[in-house]
Amino acid sequence: NLSMNNIRGSLPSFLADLPYLSD
Repeated sequence: NLSMNNIRGSLPSFLADLPYLSD
C-alpha cells in the first residue's frame, strides 16, 4: 500500500487504496 505517496501524483491510485485505509 503506497497510497500516502500516491496521493501527491496519482489520485486514481489513492482512490483505489481507500478500501485498504478504511479497513
